[in-house]
Amino acid sequence: MSNKFLDKYKNNESLSINDKKELVSLFSGDLCFDEVFAKPMISPTDLASILQKYGSFWVTIDSDSSNRRQPHAVVVCDISKDNKETCIIKYLDVADGEIKETNFTDFIIRVKDGADDLKTAVVRPIRNFKEGRTPIVNIKCPLTIDKVRTNCIVDIYFKVSDAATDWFEVLVDEEYSIKLTSADGIIIVNDSIAVESNDTFYATISSATVGSGTLEVNINSKFKTIYTFNFVDEKSVFNRGDRDNLVGLNSTLVKGGSAYDSVCFRVADKGFSKLLNDPSLILSNYTGLSGFTRMDDYRTKGYLYKEKKFDQNTIWKRDTENGYNLKPFAFRSGQSDCFSKFVKETMPCMGIHVYHYILLNGFHVLILLVDNTNSCYPQYKILDQLWDRSWDKLSNLDKALLEMTRNNYEAACNASSRIDIDSSINLCKIQSK
Repeated sequence: MSNKFLDKYKNNESLSINDKKELVSLFSGDLCFDEVFAKPMISPTDLASILQKYGSFWVTIDSDSSNRRQPHAVVVCDISKDNKETCIIKYLDVADGEIKETNFTDFIIRVKDGADDLKTAVVRPIRNFKEGRTPIVNIKCPLTIDKVRTNCIVDIYFKVSDAATDWFEVLVDEEYSIKLTSADGIIIVNDSIAVESNDTFYATISSATVGSGTLEVNINSKFKTIYTFNFVDEKSVFNRGDRDNLVGLNSTLVKGGSAYDSVCFRVADKGFSKLLNDPSLILSNYTGLSGFTRMDDYRTKGYLYKEKKFDQNTIWKRDTENGYNLKPFAFRSGQSDCFSKFVKETMPCMGIHVYHYILLNGFHVLILLVDNTNSCYPQYKILDQLWDRSWDKLSNLDKALLEMTRNNYEAACNASSRIDIDSSINLCKIQSK
């Protein structure tokens, strides 16, 4: 194409009538739709067929509502019906860069009023719309962990985008057919997906085989991207079935449940006993025991992967409140993500992560579940015998543990006949043998 028009585009200059005739003359004959717009009656189907076959197209309309004709170029990018079944044309007004709408009948009148020569009235973009767009698939959320626990179903999120080089090509979303395949053992639950450009989709996958596996993402049987995942047999990570079993059991042990148990660390033992398939973890007598002594037993049995004490003097800002001394009210500088940071450091792969959680010097014992089987939306859930808590975003964990410490502080003090109590927190990650 002549550099004359490229320069006009770069300089944001308009086209005169003669300029437009010259520009159109540079296109091959099949780029003009004068025969369509020359019809006595133009139907919405006529325009829809052009959009479907070629994509967005340039059209000249009359931009002056008075009797004085004022030709103006716009780019038609969509045709649809509103809730009253009225045909609506959606177009880009290149004068201000805004997407505008008008009804079909008024639009066609403005096209015919705006064209001094129908051969210069309507042209489609220079490049074929569909052939000119190259779809690209990228993992939506960067994977900080590239390993997946074997026999664990995970959801990997992707985003489809277009490598469009012409400014008008981004106006119409292209439809794509996604086909997911694997040649080396990855099980794919949802292998066929229909999306549009800029859509997000996810692949639900798993593998029973240790080692690397490839996921092939095919778009329209033409564009292919391959991703590699490493599957590991990690003892400190569990699967969604284990998660569901723990949550289901806890729903019976919670207050009001069919098997309510008021002893918090016995409730935790029942959960871990089911998780680890070890009945010996449930004791017949809990007199004189605590969450700390129970973790001594777990450590001896080889069930602790990693553990950490979050000392009250390090993590909390504390003050007197309601007659109780040293009650935490905020995190110290640099400690606002201390719990979630430890959790992330103890997640060697994608899967379900289970922690024994001791609050306020053993006053309360709970189970912390962390689920990062969804690549974009890691979440956590706290299990205990008081109530059934909801799942929440992992990013909210630190704030939740601060609030839980504050909410239980006065009761813990009263139980020990004190006005202050150790507000440290202990987290122990559980592993199987």
